[in-house]
Amino acid sequence: MELIKLNLTNREPIAKHVANFKQPFVATIGNFDGMHIYHQKILKQTKQWSQENNLPMMVITFSQNIYDYLNQQDNRITSTSQKAEYIQNTYNPELFVEIQTDDELVNTSKESFLKILKDDFKIIKIVEGADFRFGVQGQGTVEDLQKTFGLDNVWIEPRTNQISSTKIRQLLKNGDKVAANKLLGIKVK
Repeated sequence: MELIKLNLTNREPIAKHVANFKQPFVATIGNFDGMHIYHQKILKQTKQWSQENNLPMMVITFSQNIYDYLNQQDNRITSTSQKAEYIQNTYNPELFVEIQTDDELVNTSKESFLKILKDDFKIIKIVEGADFRFGVQGQGTVEDLQKTFGLDNVWIEPRTNQISSTKIRQLLKNGDKVAANKLLGIKVK
């Protein structure tokens, strides 16, 4: 797995890596903070779809949650290195991309973000959670992904429970590691 860090101003690093594969990617995008059970379902489906279509897998994450960036906070459950290690050991994607959370990302329109995914990242199939949002003020939705990539090329994982990184953060803040571990599906120390 290659770990690539970039910002949206300079996407040249991703272009070089993507060109080495000579085929498009199956991808998923998210903060994946805490790697909880819902994240694991999305990543598992991405890996499965990648294998079924004989295409490389790409995981895209962010250096910081946009809410935390805007509020100058750091409430991460897991660091980038912890996420990368878990994802590599469990799902082994060909590429792991971390986009720098900055003003440019925050102000990127949904249309520009979709164009970057298709043209620069060479994504043709994408797996996301039903509540995935992107673009300035979270204006982009999974419906926008379907319009851009086609219905057959977007897998939407339904959210069937109330597992969230926010809930896990609160449990950890309250010292309830047992309950947090149940939602995470992996052990928090």
